[in-house]
Amino acid sequence: MPNNIAMNSAPAEKQVKKPNFFTKRRDYNIWGVLVLALGSIIMIFPFVFAFSSSLANNAQDVYQMRWFQGWNWVNYKTVLIEAEMFKYIGNTLIITAINMIGVVLSNSFIAFGFARYEFKGNQAMFFAVLCTMFLPGTVMQVPMFVMFNTVGAIDTFIPLTIGSFFGGAGTIFMMRQCYKGIPGALYEAAMIDGAHPLYIWARIYVPLARGFIFTMCLNTFRGCWNDLFGPLIYITSDSKRTLSLALANFNTKYEASGDIPVLMAAAVIGMAPTIIIFCFVQKQFIAGMASAAIKG
Repeated sequence: MPNNIAMNSAPAEKQVKKPNFFTKRRDYNIWGVLVLALGSIIMIFPFVFAFSSSLANNAQDVYQMRWFQGWNWVNYKTVLIEAEMFKYIGNTLIITAINMIGVVLSNSFIAFGFARYEFKGNQAMFFAVLCTMFLPGTVMQVPMFVMFNTVGAIDTFIPLTIGSFFGGAGTIFMMRQCYKGIPGALYEAAMIDGAHPLYIWARIYVPLARGFIFTMCLNTFRGCWNDLFGPLIYITSDSKRTLSLALANFNTKYEASGDIPVLMAAAVIGMAPTIIIFCFVQKQFIAGMASAAIKG
């Protein structure tokens, strides 16, 4: 009893409230948002500068960063009509569409064979395919140019599109991982029902892997739309130039004359489709990459 009285009579120690998990989590979220906001401003600044410069009246407004002093849309008219930008955009869309079809057909079909068929030499063949990833593409440019020149394919779209129908090591690997994540029981059940392997691939596996196929198409679109090296090697006539090659020629033409706003308008037209598409499909893009990273 005395001990209890002594304990009760002792002055209560001041309790310091420790931050709980949720408080720490809220602090981390605030700092994370600030860092992301700062990074977003840094990344968005070049696009804002390019768009504002494309609406400037002259090069002096661009150099002095007089943003949105006027909405001079004549620069876009000059690029689209006088510089025949529509022609170059059309060529680029044709090349991009053919490459997207070839990439989807070849990579998904090859990956299906590696994912669902076990045969002697399967792993060795797959390893050989992956080894091609370590070979720089520039090493093959000279023999490929000689080959296409021999068959008379220079100044055509063939050198820029035919490679997509033979698959790519990195895409085949990711597509194989995506197919590995699909339960093998679906394949076995379809075989028991008498379905042909091509039917299984086209009607079961391709629809289930549509997330990564969508991502694959987006990557192909981005690569073809921004490709400069390929058209620079194989395209010689103005009527077959792509958008990137045309922009490179605009850089020489309009920068020399000091018409910077027109040059910036051409740059905005060139990068606008990729930005707009990614803004609308970024969720599908991330989901497709995540699905390919999971192996069943």
